[in-house]
Parts: sequence; structure tokens; C-alpha cells
Amino acid sequence: MTNSFQKKRSTVPFLTMFTVLFFWPTYLIPASDFVAQKSFYFIMPFISILVVYVYARRLIIPFESVLFLIFYPLLIHVFLNNLIYADGQKIFLLIKPLFNLMVFIAAVNCSVHYVSSRDSQLMNKGINILYLLLLLSIFIQYIHPPFFLLLFFNASDISTPVGNRAPGTFEWVYATCSVLGFYLVYCVTKVFVYRKYLYVFPILITLVAVFISQSKVGYVSTIFVVAYLGFLLLIFRVKGAKTLLLCMCSIFVSGIALIVFSGVELTHITLFFDYLTGEGKIDGSTLTRLRQANLAIDTGVDFWFTGKPGSYNIVIENAYLDYIYRYALFGFVTLAFFILTLVGITFLTVKNNLFKSIHCSTSMSMLMSSHITLVSMVLYALAGSPFDGYKISFFIALLFGFLIGYQKRFYRNSFGA
Repeated sequence: MTNSFQKKRSTVPFLTMFTVLFFWPTYLIPASDFVAQKSFYFIMPFISILVVYVYARRLIIPFESVLFLIFYPLLIHVFLNNLIYADGQKIFLLIKPLFNLMVFIAAVNCSVHYVSSRDSQLMNKGINILYLLLLLSIFIQYIHPPFFLLLFFNASDISTPVGNRAPGTFEWVYATCSVLGFYLVYCVTKVFVYRKYLYVFPILITLVAVFISQSKVGYVSTIFVVAYLGFLLLIFRVKGAKTLLLCMCSIFVSGIALIVFSGVELTHITLFFDYLTGEGKIDGSTLTRLRQANLAIDTGVDFWFTGKPGSYNIVIENAYLDYIYRYALFGFVTLAFFILTLVGITFLTVKNNLFKSIHCSTSMSMLMSSHITLVSMVLYALAGSPFDGYKISFFIALLFGFLIGYQKRFYRNSFGA
């Protein structure tokens, strides 16, 4: 096998799946949102199968795959209790975890077969290009919402009563912020651990993109991912931890001061804080979520074993409450087990491989950003359902697969410089 093919084998798979995830033109062919989004659930697994077939030496199905199957007793239980409401959408929910599993297995097989120390260079370039294109789409969308090319990627209303909220090529701003969190941690690791100061610029524009999203959970999670990175660096005694935490405090204080004295309008955020302080009315987004929470809790008490019959057409923008509403107490316990196991496994992966990868900035940055992004989904689940969501569930499977493959691959296959 030639070195050039080895290099291709180790970089193309991840970049291919990242590219499809970020930039597949879901709405290129006119269709309803439901049909367009569901078609992507078939596209991504197909690309994953193709990637494994072309690039994997041999198929590896790790034990961690079972984690994606734990939802089946739950799904079958609720499906049987709602047979009267059964249709194509409900049947689709039964096969949906298999799609995430296929992406996960593809990611594992890609990660475990890294073979060249030069892989990191091309991987690093690919990640930077993809994220800079995503950021460019966000800023174009924010400045000029009806930009026709971006209409192929999402069907969201960019112009809202509280200002423009641009999700870029994703469907919702909370999902975009969660994906940007990965790149933020990636770049921050480069700067504070490896002194690669060129990454200060992408850090700044990523923060601006999150800032203009006016996503409350996006703001909180952005602070969390950087703080958690500092915490991990501190407990593992990696250089740069104290500097990062000090810088983070300074930026946070400076940011608050800038918002207060610059007169920047963040209507969506301002309304929320006015409500909290009793000086204004509740904003529409918060009001909707409070109503959903009341509905989910009341229904969860009434249908604690079977879940609400016919609940499929009701949207609950909180994963924990959504699982209580749809799948009853059993659903909440299953989701909690999935999240805790995901966080625990990936934390151990970081702990076991941190110093194996510390000689390489890309390897270290990928390791940290993948784990921290997955942990941040605990927060993003308060504003949506990332573990089931369009695109974002595949992003979770992709990162989880990378970490498991990284754990399983031979020590000699670390990224390199």
C-alpha cells in the first residue's frame, strides 16, 4: 500500500462525512420540511456505508454499539401502545436509531484506521475549511436572510420579531451553536496548549456567530465548554489551564461591559432578562417552552407507564420532558442512562489517551473537542432534542464514533505533528 493511499484512507472518510453533514442541500428539490429532512436520514447512512466499504480494512463493530440499541424496548413498548395511531412517521421512528448506529460504526472504522503521521495536517485543514465556510454562511444569512443559495440548506425563518437569527446550514440556532462549540474548543486548545496564535481569529468569529444567534442555551453552553476545557486541562495537569481560565474570566467581564455600554440590541435575550427581573413580559420562546413543560409534566404524571397516546405530533423543545411526554417514566430513565453512559465512556477515553496524543495539536484538539461537545449536549437537551434531531443526532454519532475508534486503534497510529 502506498503512502499516498494511506494518507487518503485516513483523511477522506471523516472529511466526507463532515462535509455531507454540514453542506448537504436538503431543500434543493422542493418538498415539505418533513419529507426533505427525512430524506437526509437515508443519505447520511448511505454515505457511511460507502465510506466503510471503500476505506475500512475490515469492519469493526464495537461493543459500544449496544448503546444505540437500548432505545428499542422503549420504542417498541410505546409503538404497541399506540397502534391505533400507527403510520409511516411512527414506523420511521423505529428505524431511526439504526441510522445513527450506522454513522457511529462508520466513524469508528474511520478513526481506528488512521495510519499516517501526516494525516493531522490534512485533517486540520479540512476542519478549518469546513467550519470557516459554515461561519461564512451564518454571517451572509444574518446580513442578507433571503440569500438564495442558503435556502437549499434550511427552511428556517431567519427574520424574526426579535431580529435575525441565522443557523447557517443547520435548521435551528441551538443546533448551530452546539456544532460551533466543537470548533471553539478545537481552536482554544490550539491556542492555549500549543501556542498556535493564528487560531485566535477563528475563536473570535465563532464567538460572534454564537453571540448573534441570540440562543440562550447557546450562550450558557459556550461558557460551559470553555470552562470545562480549562477544568480538564487543570485536573490532568496540562499546560495552559490557568491561563485559559484567567483569559475566560477577562473575556466574560469585557463582553458584558461591551454589551451594556455599546448599545447592541439583543431583543430576544433582553426580553428574557426583563422577565426574570419582573420588569417586562415573557418572550414568546420562553412562554412556549413553559407551556410545553407544563404539558409534559402533567401528561407524564397521568400516563407514567404508557406515555401519551397520539403524542407524536406534539413538539416538546426539551429532550428530557419530551421523553417523559412520549415515552413516560421508562423514556426518561432510558435517556438518562444513554447520556450518563455516553459522558462516562468518552471521559475515560480522554483520560486514557490524553498523554498519548499530547505531542500532536490536532489529535489533542479533536480528542478534547469531541468529548466536550458530547457533554455539552446535556445542556442543549434543555432547548431541543439533539439525540433525535435532524443532523445533530448524526453529529453526536460521528463524534462518539471518533472517540471509540481513537481508543481502539493501535498506539502507533496517533495523529502525529
